Amino acid sequence: MTMKVDVVLFCCMLIFFTRCAVPSELTCRKGWTKLDTRCYLFVATQNSWQDGQQSCRETDAELVSISNEKEYELLQDHLFKTYPVLKRWWLGLSRDVTETIHAWKWLDGSEFDNEITPWSDSSQPSLTGQRAGLAEITSNKIRVSAENMDSPENLICERPLENVTTTTASTSPATSSTTTAVAITTTSLEITTSQVITTTSATINITTAATTIPATPSTPVTTVTSATTSTPKTLTSSVTTMTIIDAMRTTTLKGNVWM
Repeated sequence: MTMKVDVVLFCCMLIFFTRCAVPSELTCRKGWTKLDTRCYLFVATQNSWQDGQQSCRETDAELVSISNEKEYELLQDHLFKTYPVLKRWWLGLSRDVTETIHAWKWLDGSEFDNEITPWSDSSQPSLTGQRAGLAEITSNKIRVSAENMDSPENLICERPLENVTTTTASTSPATSSTTTAVAITTTSLEITTSQVITTTSATINITTAATTIPATPSTPVTTVTSATTSTPKTLTSSVTTMTIIDAMRTTTLKGNVWM
C-alpha cells in the first residue's frame, strides 16, 4: 500500500513540474541591446583596447566580432540612430604581430573580410606594430581603421542571448473575508414612556415628557427601545392619600409636580 502511494505521489510531482516549467524567450541582460541573435553593450566610456576587452570579459562577453553583412548593417543602423555624436568604437579586431603574415583576425577566431567590413582607406593598412581595429562612423557608414591599442575609445561588447527557464508554482486562490465597519451617527435620542394607573374611583394618566439626549461622538450610542405599559395598576395606600378633586378629572404628572 505504501509503495503504491509513493508511486502515485511521484507521478503527480512529475506531471506538476513538467507542466509548470516554462522556458522563457531568449533574451539579453538588463542594459544590453538585442540585435537579431546577439546581445550588445555599447560603452560610451573611453578605454584602451586592452582595458576595453577586459571590461567586456568581466561581463562574460568579448569585444564585438562582425561575422556577416547582416550583423554589420544592424550595428551600423543602431550606432547611427542611438549614438549619432560618437564616431569611434573599439572592435574585437586586432593584428597579431607574432605571426609572419601579420594577419587581421576577429576575437572569435575568424579572418577579417574586407567585403563585409570595409577599410576606411579601401585597403588594408600597412602600419607596423601592434594594432587594433576601430569602427569609424563616416557618412552614416561603418568603416574600419587601424589604431594604436593605447588610444582611448568607446567600445562595443558582444555576447549570446540568454536562455532562462522559470518555474511557476500553482497555488489555490486565497480566500479572504472583509469586515466592513458601518458607523451610525445619531443626533438625538427621544424616550417617551406612558403609564396608565387605574384606581377604584378615578383614572390618572401619567405621561413623562419627551426627553432629548444629544449624542456624544466619543461615547458609544446605546439603543433604547421605548415601551408602553398598559397593565392596569392599583394605587397603593400611599397613592390613595392624595386628594382627587374630581373623580372624572384627568390629572397630568410631570416629574414630581402635580398640576
